[in-house]
Amino acid sequence: MQQKVCPVITRTYQSKMQLLLFNHPISELSVQLVKGTIEPGELPEVAALRELEEESGISKAAIDFEIGELSFPTFDQHWHLYKINYQHDLPERWEYFADEEGGLLFSFFWQDLDKSIDNPGYSLFEAARQFIKHHLYKKELV
Repeated sequence: MQQKVCPVITRTYQSKMQLLLFNHPISELSVQLVKGTIEPGELPEVAALRELEEESGISKAAIDFEIGELSFPTFDQHWHLYKINYQHDLPERWEYFADEEGGLLFSFFWQDLDKSIDNPGYSLFEAARQFIKHHLYKKELV
């Protein structure tokens, strides 16, 4: 099974938790979470921070905690999800030219964590959003 990482950045805006997402310029799965493959011998925590920087340009971030792991046998993927601590304010929207992703321009934005990610026919990102929501809200209650 392919080992993937998903670095998760959230913020609170007008009393609502929001999730950082991006629009992929050429994929039919236009709205996505940052996600990538763990390289051979690489620790998942290291891969999460590497993928975050490669896809968004966000550096100087740190792992806050592990949210959990999520398997998608149909897609042969196993995700390691990490809550990322980022101390600086991020803009409402921005674009990042991702050289490591083949020279693609990704458009980042915030979306309420309660709002679904709609990618018809490919439910991984929506399942991940629900998993993140469940675990982060559960953590807030503790």
